Amino acid sequence: MLLGPPASGKGTQGELLAQELDLPHVSTSELLRRSIEDRVDPHSVRDVVAGGGLVPDEVIEELMVPELGDRFLLDGYPRSPEQAMRLDKLVAERSGPIQAAVELQLADETLVARMALRADAEHRTDDRPGVFIKRLRDYNRDIALVREHYGPLLVTVRAEGDEEEVLVRILAGLRALSSHAPTVASDEDLRLARALLSGDEGAFTSLVDRYGGSMLRLATTWVGRRAVAEEVVQETWLGVLQGLERFEGRSSLKTWMFRILANTAKKRAAREGRMVPFSALSNPLEEPGERAVEPDRFYGPGHRWSGGWVSFPRSWADLPEERLESNETLAVVRRTIEQLPPNQREVIRMRDVEGLSSREVCNVLGITETNQRVLLHRARARVRQALERYLQEAGWREEPEAT
Repeated sequence: MLLGPPASGKGTQGELLAQELDLPHVSTSELLRRSIEDRVDPHSVRDVVAGGGLVPDEVIEELMVPELGDRFLLDGYPRSPEQAMRLDKLVAERSGPIQAAVELQLADETLVARMALRADAEHRTDDRPGVFIKRLRDYNRDIALVREHYGPLLVTVRAEGDEEEVLVRILAGLRALSSHAPTVASDEDLRLARALLSGDEGAFTSLVDRYGGSMLRLATTWVGRRAVAEEVVQETWLGVLQGLERFEGRSSLKTWMFRILANTAKKRAAREGRMVPFSALSNPLEEPGERAVEPDRFYGPGHRWSGGWVSFPRSWADLPEERLESNETLAVVRRTIEQLPPNQREVIRMRDVEGLSSREVCNVLGITETNQRVLLHRARARVRQALERYLQEAGWREEPEAT
């Protein structure tokens, strides 16, 4: 992303940087101007811009989102921490986390001088002195929180000098950021990635043997039908091979591949008409009333042990191992997982069926650690309740009432 106050040269540097990095350039300012010039302006963007106001977030996002692909350079957005959080969620669903944010910095007096020259040359209504000062004041008010949001991903660059000088500073800052990025991938991951890049068929075969089954099961979670899931997995392997040069070790090789799988499966599911974006599902932290354990398992108000267990959950350690691992018991678990809400189902499958870590699940799905923990707890509680019912019907009983 490329951030900076008005008249700092975002548009010019965005074009140069996008060309240098071979990235599609998405400029929110250009999208707004195009909306006005094409007379496709149902939200009265022209009046807001002419008055120096901030175009509503929903209008910006309506114009911007269709332009964002798996890789892009975005300039002029986000302007606030709220926008930054929404952008993070959107990007995580499509291509993984934001990689870097560059902020162009320039003294206010220099910006005002640049504005005056641009206003004379281009006759833009948003460059009139009073309008420009308002835009600059709004930017300075909000940018501190955006800087704080992106923290170690932020590169600040002096925007003084000619275009080439500024571009050189930006590229140097991005190289420094990349060199200090922590390497999460193991030595084995890095060795395997190098082997794949060299065309080692044995390395590719071992990777397919290790993760192929898990990828197919997870793809089925998103697209439903096995035949479609198999096509998704094939597309994913192609994406892995084509993208290996961009694997920098900032996550494990497994997480990186599963993120490609998730993006591929979600796109295919959207085409099939099955997809509901993960972020559009209910927020587990805002869902009132959903309980992991039934209320009648606890003593009510007025009891001396109010809030305590009426009957303790029984340990299953004394159950015969054959019972717990029987086909019938495992079928109950599978059936219950299938019936879970989609967000809970995805999380419990990744954590408890496929063995992904909490961090890996958050990276693949683009959710916070807190959300992941709540979703997993609720999913596990529902599975336990289903198992308790099944085992009780089969002759297993709860512990005696607590006293």
